[in-house]
Amino acid sequence: MDLPDAVESLALDAFERLGRAEASVHGTGLDETHFHEVGADDAIADVVGAALLINDLDPDRVVTTPVAAGGGEVEMSHGVYPVPAPATTEIAAGADFSTVGGPVDRELLTPTGAAILAAVAEGVGRLPALDLDAAGYGAGSATFPEHPNVLRVLVGDGGDPGGDESVADASNEPSGDGLVRDEIVVLETNLDDAAPEVLGGLQETLARAGARDVTIVPTTMKKSRPGHLVKAICKPSDAEAVAERLARETGTLGVRQSSASHRWIAERAFEAATLAIGGDDHEVSVKVASTADGDIYDVSAEYDDAVAVAEATGTPIRDVLRRAEAQVREDIDE
Repeated sequence: MDLPDAVESLALDAFERLGRAEASVHGTGLDETHFHEVGADDAIADVVGAALLINDLDPDRVVTTPVAAGGGEVEMSHGVYPVPAPATTEIAAGADFSTVGGPVDRELLTPTGAAILAAVAEGVGRLPALDLDAAGYGAGSATFPEHPNVLRVLVGDGGDPGGDESVADASNEPSGDGLVRDEIVVLETNLDDAAPEVLGGLQETLARAGARDVTIVPTTMKKSRPGHLVKAICKPSDAEAVAERLARETGTLGVRQSSASHRWIAERAFEAATLAIGGDDHEVSVKVASTADGDIYDVSAEYDDAVAVAEATGTPIRDVLRRAEAQVREDIDE
């Protein structure tokens, strides 16, 4: 069957992760790898089915809290191994999500499941603020006495899709001030012939490829030519995709990558401020930044929301920002 390009791309991403993990475990090349630990037909159905579902839902962002991998042992063609299985650990090591053991001594996260999740999801330490629209449950065939064997998916509006930073995942380390350590790499390139239209669209284009932040700085290059330095921050797992998109969009002949580094970031949640202006209620999303210890140190209204309210009511933008932030601060103090 013919698949939409987005479905095919997502499915191939998951299969490549699965193949590279199997190749690493067995010490073979990717071209020599066979998915002998899982049924080929089952794996294709699982991966392509998940890709079709994601394409149909078309979410702005997919996140996962730490994934329960299970415990005990699993029997494979080469013997008995502890859970999570070797291929699962390989995939999880290169993914953006965290894993936790338990809560039962059974394999709960398979290599195929890990590959699908790694291809679509961003890890978060806890459920972000959501205005829930729907919830769905998928049940497994095994029955556990004290734990439901289900996968739950929540759909709603909230979080920070397209924002310049990700929500920190649970494997990150707190600093002495309670911020969270987030592993990143920095990509950069110099441009001396980029059209303004190309530069203007780079931030959004690179963000879709996985960049968490993009900076474009005017600079002077060789022979005193005016140019631009483009820097993109991304997760190590997204570096190749972001570098390729940067090269394709700008025509640059090289993209530099710093060695793996990290940044200290805040936990963030979103609260809704409802402003009564001109007899109508208008909602503004407000970002609340805190340390990993829960100490709130910044409250900032979303600018785009404030602009929309200002245009609809004729109120100055700065007044909308001030009122929204004040309302949320008051709610927090209570």
